[in-house]
This record gives sequence, C-alpha cells and structure tokens, in this order.
Amino acid sequence: MSHSKLSPSSRHRWSKCPGSVREEAKYPDNSGLAALDGTRSHAVLEHCLLEDVDPLSMVGEGFLCGDDSFTVDAERATRVAVAYNYAKGRNYSSEKRVNPFHFVGRDDLTGTCDIVIVDGAELEIVDYKDGFTPVSAVDNAQMEIYALGELTEHLDGRFETVKMTIIQPKAFPQINSHTVTIAELLAKVPDIKAQAAATDDPSAPLVPGESQCKWCKAKGNCPALVNHSLELVNVSLLDPAAINDPSVMSDEQLAKVLEAAPLVRTMLASADEEVLKRLQAGNSVPGFKLVNGRGSRQWALSDDEIAEKLKKMGVPKTAIYKTELVSVAQAEKLTWEKNGEKQSLSARQLATMKQEYVVTKAGKLTVAPESDPRQAVTVDVSSLFQLPKWLTGE
Repeated sequence: MSHSKLSPSSRHRWSKCPGSVREEAKYPDNSGLAALDGTRSHAVLEHCLLEDVDPLSMVGEGFLCGDDSFTVDAERATRVAVAYNYAKGRNYSSEKRVNPFHFVGRDDLTGTCDIVIVDGAELEIVDYKDGFTPVSAVDNAQMEIYALGELTEHLDGRFETVKMTIIQPKAFPQINSHTVTIAELLAKVPDIKAQAAATDDPSAPLVPGESQCKWCKAKGNCPALVNHSLELVNVSLLDPAAINDPSVMSDEQLAKVLEAAPLVRTMLASADEEVLKRLQAGNSVPGFKLVNGRGSRQWALSDDEIAEKLKKMGVPKTAIYKTELVSVAQAEKLTWEKNGEKQSLSARQLATMKQEYVVTKAGKLTVAPESDPRQAVTVDVSSLFQLPKWLTGE
C-alpha cells in the first residue's frame, strides 16, 4: 500500500524536522527485515479480524501477503492473538483508510487504522506494533491524525471521548491506552496544520533529534545531523581529560554526553554506511579503503561426512555431537513430523508452558532518559549506611 506524502506513521519525524520530507523523497524505500516482520503480522491480524479466525488456529499454515509467502508460526500467532482478542466481540472495523481533510484542509495526511472500535460515546483507535521498543499512547502523534480522520466521518457530535490504544505484544505492558476529550483532540489541530504547512517550504529546515533521525532514510547525507552531533560533543566534553576519564566529569557533563550519544551513534553509523556505499561503487574516500572483516572457519564437507572422518581419527561419537536444551523462544516455534503430518505445540500447551515453566528475569540495569516509558528502578542503598552489629553492640 502506498503512503501519503505526510504519512501519519512518520509524523514523529516531519512534525519536528520539516525538511526530512524533501530529503527522504530522494531515497528508495529501505525497509528491512523488521519492517517485513511487522507487515506479515499486520496481514495476519487483518485476515483474522475480517474472517473472524483465531490466530492460534493458523499455526503451521502458509500465508500469502502480496508477493511474500510465509508460514505462520506459534510466536507470531500468539502476538497477533493479543490484538485479535482485544477486538473480538466488539463493534470494530479493521484496516480502515481515514482522511483528516475536514480538519486539516489537505489530502496528504491519509492513513490506515489497524482497528477502529465504536463503544457508545467513545471512539477508540487501536494501533498494533510488532517491535520491541515501547510506544506510548500518550500524545501519540500518529494516532491523533488517525482519530481526526475517523472523526471526519462522524460530525454529528455522537462521540465525547477518543481512546487511543497501542497493542505491542513484545513490550511491557502489552496494551497501553490514553483517553482525551474531543475538545482536547481538536485543540491540537492548529499545531498539526502548522507542522504540515512547514513541510511545503522548498527550503524547509532540517532539525536533528534522536526520534526523527533514527529511521530517517536521509540521515547518511544529512549535514544538519553531522553538525549538530559535533556541536553536542563539543559542548559535552568541556574538559579534555573527561574524554578518557568520565569519573572526573560533573553530573551535568555526564548528562550532556549521554544526551548526545544517540545522535552521535546515528551520525557515525550513517557516515560508515555512506562511505561503504561509495567505496563499493568504485569511488575513493581519502583515508579509507575496503577490507574484509574477520573471517570464519567452516567444514569443507557435509556434517555427516565430517562426523565419519572424525570417528576414523578416533574421536568418540559423544565428543563429536553437542546437544543443549532449546530456549523458550525456540520451544515456542518447534515443529516436527508425526504420522506424516506437521505438528507444533497447541495454544493450551503454549499457555501452560508460559504460566508454569517460564520465569521472566529482570534485564540488566541500564541508563535511560527520563522520557523513557519504562518504570524507573529504585535502588535501596540503606544497607551501605548501616553500622555493623559488632560496632553497635547488638
């Protein structure tokens, strides 16, 4: 499906960097494996909602999505089932094309809602996300346009509130919602119109930032990103000694370095990618050349042939083959043949495994900006200030 010039899903970019629309138009679509995976899940969800088919019943089935064909595995079916079960039994429509023209006065902000639910005086817009990075429904730039597009078809005043819901099975929580009144939503229309109008200027400015630059197709050739990243580094590293010894930096300096890090990493990765392209095209970049990375060794014969060779060398079979238990993710995708038919774990078995055999351990502590939607970890340092019993006489 083609995207409008000002795609709602890209509003997080063009609303902050109006020049990105002009620059991205110079590049072909570079969607990778993650985008393909998301497209497949959305296609399965659309099919299940339109045909009222439980996603878990599709495990092992072949599925055709445009020119792409794939087999629905248990992991994908389980993810899609979260959204399917959320909408099931409610007054919903799926993959609905919406256009907020009535409110914004232009036709290039059209988009497709994954799910629209009408519940009395409340309109609910549901967006399915298949990625790991948590997406918040609060002040969600994409869903605000979807909501305005759907409201265009209901100008009779029947709705009092709009509920915007993100369903993201790979994140925690899997479902998060935010409700606003119609008046609160309409109050944002002037800003949306101004943001869209800014992109019409042929010389619209490029405004770097972590969220707008991360997936921008033009970031590899964006002078604004390079200059801004270098400025951030120069501001952060006030003391040359701090380059090698962060322990001498103040809290403010450390904060500035971490704030700069995402953009600097984006700049470096983009520059590396662009230099690689130029060298592969036969161009020269002063000071750099193409080399092979670290190679890897592999057997020159098939596994069975190598096994026989090793046995003849006196290596016991138990030393040749290594076995280990499958991971949780691998177990969820297991398939095998039985009586000529392809088998996999049933939905009930998957649920039992999740509830009784799997524990989720907290990830390694890491630093994140305060805007990150994840819950902050409270560290108990009281034990550091307790006197030992031998000193207190207890």
